[in-house]
Amino acid sequence: MNFQQFFGSDRARLGLLFVFVLLTRIPFLDAGYGEHVDAWRIANTARHIAETGDYVVSRFPGYPVQEIACSFIWKGGPIALNGASAIFSALSVLLFALILREMGCKDYLLASLALAFSPVFYINSVTSKDFLWALAFTLGSFYAILKNRPVAAGICLGLAIGSRLTSGVVALPLCLVLQGLNPENMRLRKILIFAAASTVTAVITFLPVFLKYGTGFFDFYEQLYPDWGTILERATSEMWGMSGIAGILIALGAIAWRKGNKTQLTPPFSCAPFHVWAWACAIIIYIAVFLRLPHHSAYLIPLMPFAILLLARFAPRPAFWTFCVLVIAGSFVTINAHGFSSGPIFKDREQRFTITSNIKGFLSFTERMPGKNVFVVGGWEPEITNISPATDHPENTYVYLLTEPELQHWIQSGATIYYTSPMIRQFNYRVHGIDLARYGAKDVRAIYEEKMRGK
Repeated sequence: MNFQQFFGSDRARLGLLFVFVLLTRIPFLDAGYGEHVDAWRIANTARHIAETGDYVVSRFPGYPVQEIACSFIWKGGPIALNGASAIFSALSVLLFALILREMGCKDYLLASLALAFSPVFYINSVTSKDFLWALAFTLGSFYAILKNRPVAAGICLGLAIGSRLTSGVVALPLCLVLQGLNPENMRLRKILIFAAASTVTAVITFLPVFLKYGTGFFDFYEQLYPDWGTILERATSEMWGMSGIAGILIALGAIAWRKGNKTQLTPPFSCAPFHVWAWACAIIIYIAVFLRLPHHSAYLIPLMPFAILLLARFAPRPAFWTFCVLVIAGSFVTINAHGFSSGPIFKDREQRFTITSNIKGFLSFTERMPGKNVFVVGGWEPEITNISPATDHPENTYVYLLTEPELQHWIQSGATIYYTSPMIRQFNYRVHGIDLARYGAKDVRAIYEEKMRGK
């Protein structure tokens, strides 16, 4: 086989797709573990598991597949943990391409790149969060379903659940596809095999969580419910980018125009109706789950492959090409009232370095404060623990939030209580019903600013 024949084969294209996606992640792997606090929690948990042999969750309800796996590579720091996410992102893109190709989509490479370079996918592929781990296993389950392999599909879905518990909601859409692919006398048997394999695998992955916490592990950390404007932004521009939203509107407009004018322009592929119903079902379920806790746009990553499939199925090919190109551009360029600016992937990297720099500046100030001190730092706590596990001031303690018993303990021990900002004071009151200032806690930022003015 000559060079041209090799790179003209599907296998070579898919291999190049995987390598290309992975390579595009490398420049962004070194900016800490991620902007979000949970990424740092995963890093700290991985270290704890490795050093003590004791399993603990990074946050409830637990993400045991990723937490335990990362305990083997934690010494590699952000490059290793972010790199693992990058590998799973490339694997997700590869599996999505295989799904598209299996469905007969002519534009499977372009559609896969649209997923790979959508802003929310790209950003989370270079952090230590679990989203791309779960998505890779979910898409592996989807692909195995298309191949009519319910055992493999169930194992993959079980691993997805072990990576992120909410992955289990995709079981219903996958069962719809499995039912549609099999003759009536085989449907129930295949579905039961799939359900059994996924349940057994999920139970095994969650055994460490259950053995540590019992049935109380099914919980989540309290956060303020955002306003509807923020929710809409997270579900649109943060996912696809502003140019991507324009691409979606173009594709939807083209679908409506094609239907209304009965044009001969055809979509990239066609499929049986049960596929469409399954994809729509998955999107609806994931939107419902997101609206229950709409704290991060990344919660919607699992619906993105299904949304792209629907557009590929119904949009005329030129409109679908336009959608894909505009989504890809959304990671690199932002369109706003002032024109063009650097895209989300660059802003995320800059923000991550800024947060770390601010935390180090904060520590350089607090470590010089005399006496025994407790600082309520909110989302900074995991990063402080990671970058400064043993401070120069042994009587300084940095905590996420304080309950009333904890607050009373520290007061009785003679510690001075500080909080980093009025927002953290409000957050502590929202979660635990404790107004820190009423117990004599001080705003350390105000103290710092006063000191700077006095110089």
